[in-house]
Amino acid sequence: MVSTLRFLNEEMIGKSWSRVERAKGGGDVLELLIEDAFDFFFGDYFFINLAISMSDERNSDLHVGTRAIRRDSRLAIEKSWIERMKTTGLPARAANDVVALTFSIVRGFAIRRMIVDDSAEFERLIGTWRKMVRQHASSYLRPDQRTESGDPT
Repeated sequence: MVSTLRFLNEEMIGKSWSRVERAKGGGDVLELLIEDAFDFFFGDYFFINLAISMSDERNSDLHVGTRAIRRDSRLAIEKSWIERMKTTGLPARAANDVVALTFSIVRGFAIRRMIVDDSAEFERLIGTWRKMVRQHASSYLRPDQRTESGDPT
């Protein structure tokens, strides 16, 4: 189980790293962050990971082995996204909030999908999130750090 989880995390993290690299190349950081969150939380890997995670409480060896993998891999990606957000001019706290909230919102959508599978609703709601977070982020930036639309990315 630990080897399976390690393999799955390496696959997921590889995709995330490539998006972070695209963001370094001038891509829209927020869009790439959201894309990364949807790819991770709506992919089969997340649900397999979730099933393993939920079962590992009954086996202390499995719990110890899998928790570190999950924590270390996801926190490394989150830290990379925070650093990318900071390059847009956001202060560290605001960058951390944007990343944490974005991953939390998309993770919630993924879990909600187990109850209601409404892609149109998710798209509408993530569109609302995009507007909210861009407005929030722009409030931290000097005018010269904003794009023509006021975005920090």
